[in-house]
Amino acid sequence: MQRLIDGDFQEADYDPALMAFVHEGYEIRNPFLSECGRFAVDPELAYGFFAHHTGGGCMALVKQLEDGRQIWLTDEGGSAIPEAHEADTALLGVFIEGDQIAYITVSEIPMESDLELGEDLASVKKDQPDDEGPGI
Repeated sequence: MQRLIDGDFQEADYDPALMAFVHEGYEIRNPFLSECGRFAVDPELAYGFFAHHTGGGCMALVKQLEDGRQIWLTDEGGSAIPEAHEADTALLGVFIEGDQIAYITVSEIPMESDLELGEDLASVKKDQPDDEGPGI
């Protein structure tokens, strides 16, 4: 993720409090995926993004958040609305009062870490009986 620090965009750790939004009680990090993260969705239909002219003939999908932030989605060049097949290379930008403060390529947005998932699976297996059940 790139974040505006001291007037320049610099590499920074992903910050879901800044880059994600809540939709119907679910944290949405990647607006091209469903709430569960397993299915591709259209950000306009699923989360209420709308087409917006950004100037100079450029377009973005925009979602206005209650806290004043705007989430912008563009193609990798930053000038057009991304097509569905461009979701991984699309840019997600965060704007406050018209100023861009951060951006990330959608494919770089972290989801659940493998470590957390591995720990969850280990605890489930630990709680299971050693007996494999009836054979077939």
